[in-house]
Order: sequence, then structure tokens, then C-alpha cells
Amino acid sequence: MIPVFRLVALLLTVFLVDCRYIFPPDSQEHGFHHIHQAVLDESGDFHLHWEHDQESIIFECQVRTTGYIGLGLSTKGQMKGADIFIGWVSDGEPYGLDGHVEKDYWVSFSEHQDWQILHGEENNTHTIIRFRRKLITCDPRDRPITRDTVRVIFSWGQGDPVKHNSTKHCGLPPEMDLHHNDEPSHGVKSLLLLDSHMRASDVPANTETFEFRNPNISLPQTQTTYWCQAFQLPNLTRKHHIIKFEPIVSPEMTGVVHHIILYACYHDVPSELDGYGQFCASASMPKVVGQCISPLVAWAVGGQAFVFPLNAGFSIGMEDDPTFVIMETHFDNPKYHTHLIDNSGIRIYYTSSLRPHDAGLMAAGHEMTPYMIIPPGQKDFRVRGYCAKECLNEVLKQQSGGIKAVGVLLHSYMLGTGVQTRHFRGETELPALASDMAYDYNYQEGRYIPQEVTILPGDSLMTECTYDSRNRTNITVGGMSMRDEMCMSYILYYPKVPLTFCTSSPKVTDVIKVSEVSSVYWGPDIVVFPKSYQGLTLVQAMNDVDWSNPDIVQRYTRDISGSEIIARCLYCNNNGTYQTDRNLVRTTPVKQPYRPQGDVCSHASSIHEMPKWIVLWTLLSLFS
Repeated sequence: MIPVFRLVALLLTVFLVDCRYIFPPDSQEHGFHHIHQAVLDESGDFHLHWEHDQESIIFECQVRTTGYIGLGLSTKGQMKGADIFIGWVSDGEPYGLDGHVEKDYWVSFSEHQDWQILHGEENNTHTIIRFRRKLITCDPRDRPITRDTVRVIFSWGQGDPVKHNSTKHCGLPPEMDLHHNDEPSHGVKSLLLLDSHMRASDVPANTETFEFRNPNISLPQTQTTYWCQAFQLPNLTRKHHIIKFEPIVSPEMTGVVHHIILYACYHDVPSELDGYGQFCASASMPKVVGQCISPLVAWAVGGQAFVFPLNAGFSIGMEDDPTFVIMETHFDNPKYHTHLIDNSGIRIYYTSSLRPHDAGLMAAGHEMTPYMIIPPGQKDFRVRGYCAKECLNEVLKQQSGGIKAVGVLLHSYMLGTGVQTRHFRGETELPALASDMAYDYNYQEGRYIPQEVTILPGDSLMTECTYDSRNRTNITVGGMSMRDEMCMSYILYYPKVPLTFCTSSPKVTDVIKVSEVSSVYWGPDIVVFPKSYQGLTLVQAMNDVDWSNPDIVQRYTRDISGSEIIARCLYCNNNGTYQTDRNLVRTTPVKQPYRPQGDVCSHASSIHEMPKWIVLWTLLSLFS
């Protein structure tokens, strides 16, 4: 039998275990060498630094406040359901809370403390809090931290949420209102927390730069504009490597400039075209400019500077290298703003300190065509674009070791919620080159492949996009407008091969099976038969399908996922000529789909109850 005073001590200790909401810093933590950083708010008051390994991530928040700091992880950027950490410094000591947002901005605090505070300090203007969390906590209310895009929510106020010497509820409120307490600032920002960015120090000291910028063009009052500007590359007398690029977008054009792509010209372009600019679809565009179709650099909205891996760079300055580029800028102006003037562009970093390999950029995915049709009213509709083995074999037959993929830019538009670049070897699926099932079309950051992937002869690739069209009442087709859709991966690799575009589309006959259309005049896509649809466009006819019927949607999905596709391979030869192959090919059935490693939490359903029982058992042992 346990004596009364020992029982009281035991109950008090268990009570303290339940009061683990406020926890002290880890005295063993020394130093912090972050390689990632981001400014979360527009005013520059909230700076986030972080580093990670295979098991955990360390954050450091540096914020202009003497009150609390809040940092959380959200599925789609909403506060409700977010996994959040609240930290502050009081009397020189840092404190932290692990909570979850239940409704609006109300936070309830958990007894499962998965955020571990490491360091905290405060002066008259700023607070710094450093803390750690496991990537996978096995707490069902916590959001796993993966290589997907993470919506990071943040908040800060000028007062501490609770005084640590209070006695009510172990010094804690059962819940707290982040929105109304001390009028805090808050927001959300998408980030790739686990991406392995190159360091700025990886750029050698002898690096030089040049810029390509639009010459203050006046944009028309239209929703979608594509502008093409020609530039001559610097006249170099020996080989150099491009090793970094970064966007140049003025603040007033942020959100209007959707993407910028540099296309290399491997054929002769007259020098007098340097500085020539025109709407990309203009009939007056010189043919010699329109033939520049080899992607060299690709940037999209939300992306930052991209530093090449240390073993590869784009070659310039050699006889077979391009001397001209065409910069394509896509402007999205859904509110039809007037008097927009743009001088956006790309800054290129290049060096004479050569890398071991010449890099290349390949576009792989679904061909941009109105035959890419997404039905309305769908939560998770998938479209697949193939880079067929027939295309890859043509360029890899001279590369016995294949090519090495080192980076990917995933590209979709407003309906996209997930994009993957899948990799197949025969009938076996390998790990994806890149995958983001929390895709944010406003945050299209180029991402590094953690370990370079070898693509061999006989391999094939598939870019698979997932779309949410529940807010659409008509079909969405592949196209250039933001109201259209795309499904593309831009793959950075080495050594460079002639393949520049590797795409596919389903057969037209498979696309229209679900409708009453039986014949289409290709080109303007005008319906020929039946007579009741003659003269209508394919889009008009497909909008007449009853997409509210789940059986029809399922049948359409089956039709466009057939075993035959139209593969398009676009090659750019060293002599500046282009060759396009468009063939009907059969897709290889996948008998061994890739399955990720088993769920690390499958045997840990009660892991968060263990500390309390361990404490109880220890105390009983001591007092027995």
C-alpha cells in the first residue's frame, strides 16, 4: 500500500505531466546553421529560417514583436485544422505551446507536445524563437511535413498569450483567439520546406551576369497576353556555363507576370533582330524567331532564384551553342487593369569555371491541345501526358549511361491540385522524379531531385496532373489562358541531348467517344458529323455532354486512358534544324506500380500516450 503523502506526490506529478503545454528550452542545443530562409510577410517583419534532416526540422522565427509568435502548417492555407506552434519570451525565458486551430482563429492546446523549443531571446524590438519538430509525429491532428508544397500560416501579436506564473489550467488558457488578441498580424505563404536548395556560396567568385528584360512594353487590356522578345547572347570567345538564373519582376507586376521562358535559337538569326518584340501569336512574327523552340530557362509565378547543381551548367560561347534567345512572358490580367507597363525579365549568371557536364532542359507532359478535356464538377480528375520510350530511345541510343535528371519544375494552372513526374522502366514503376500532391499554382518553385535519377533507353515518363473542377460548369481544355489548363514538367538533366519536347495526347476518336460527335475537322476543330452538330466547335459539342452523370465521367476517363496515345517528339539538332515525330504508340502496361515505404505510424497508434504511462510506472516503482 502506498503511503498517503506518496500518493499525493504521485497525483501531483501526474497533474504536472498533464500540464506539459509550456515547456523549457533544450539546454543541449548549440548553434544553428540554416540553409533555407524566407520572408513571410510583405512588410518584412517575419523572417523564417530552417534546416532539416531525414527525421526532423528546425525552425527559427525572427519577428519584429515583443509579444508572441505563431507558426503553423495548413493543408490549403486555411486556419481551421492547422497544426500550430505558439512561442514567446517572458523574463528572459522562452516558452512554447503545441496547438490546433479548431474554428476561425481559435486555438486549442494539446497535451501532445510535438514541438520542442530550443532557444529564445528578446530585445526592445524583436523576438527570436527556435524550435524543432519531427517530420512525421504520428499524431493524427498534426500535418506530416513532406516534399509537397506546405502552406505555412503565421501570426504575431504585441502581447504574450499567457503569463507563465499563472496557476489557472497550469498557466494556460484552454484556447486562444489569434485574430482578436492584441490585433495581431497574420498571413499564409507556400513553401517547399524539404527542398535541397543549393547555397548561394555555390556560385563561384568569377561569376558574371547579364539581363534580358522587356523594354517597358504597354500591355493590352486583355486577360491573357503572351509577349515574345528577341535578345542576342553575349559575344564570348570561349565556352562558359550558365549556373544560375533569377526573375526580375517589379512589385506592381507581381501576380500579373505568370511565367517567363527563354527559348534558345540554334539556327542563324540576323543580328538586327536583337531587341525585336511582338505578341507571340502575331502573324507578323518573323519565321526565324518563331523557330526558337528549345527551352533554356523556365520560371513561373512564386518561384525564386535557381542555382544549378555543381556538376552541370548550360553551355554558351561555343560554335554549336545558341547566339540568340526568345523570351516568352505570359501575363495574366483577370481584372483587366489598364496602363500596365512591364520591364520584367531574367538575370543570368555565367562563369568560365566550367562544370563537368553540359545541362539540358526537356519539357515533358500533355501536349497543349483542346483535346485535353477536363469535365466540370470533378474533385480529383486526372490527366496523363507521356514522354514515350520511343522518343527517349531516339536520343539515348548514343548515351550508354543514359541521362541524369537533377531538377524539375512542375507546371499547371488554376485547377491543378497535384502534379507528378512518374518514371517507368519497362513494366515496373520507379520512384517519381518529382511529386507534389498539395500543388499551389501561385507557387511554382523549381525543385531539386534529392538524388539524381538515371533515365535509360527503354524508360518512359508520365506527367500526371490532378484537377479540382468543382467550381466550373463547362469543360476546361488545354490552352494558353489561365482559364485553360496545362500539364507539364520541365526536367533539368545532363548530359544534353537533342530532345526538347516530349509530349503526348489521346486519340481524337477516344476523346469524342463519350459524345454524339463522330467526326471532327482537325485544325479549327469543327464538328463535321452528325448534322445536328455541324459547324459547332469541339468544345461546344463536348459541353453538351451530361457531365453530371458519374457513369459518363467514368466512361470518358476509361476512353482517354486507353493503351494507344499520339506521341510527339521534338528534336533540335546541332546544325539548327528541327524534327518533329508524331506517332501512334502503345503504352506499356504497368505490372509493378511503385509503392512507397510503409506507414511509419502503423505500429504507433498509441505513441502519444506512452510518456504518461512511463512516468506512472516510474513513480510507482520509486514509491513502492
